[in-house]
Amino acid sequence: MPDFVQLDVRIDKRFVFKSWILALYLDITNVTNNSNVEGYTYSYDHRQSSTVNGLPILLSIGIRASF
Repeated sequence: MPDFVQLDVRIDKRFVFKSWILALYLDITNVTNNSNVEGYTYSYDHRQSSTVNGLPILLSIGIRASF
């Protein structure tokens, strides 16, 4: 397998109120958008092969409330 480098970023903000806490976050996975080779597929006679790549940039947004 070839080498692979990935950079992940998380931005998190918390708001504190009298009786509860609100947290907002944004996760960005693979900011560099490098293609990750996760495996290979072969033809029935193993003469040709192709790569199976992973996901590109993946965003995740969330809200959390604690009482």
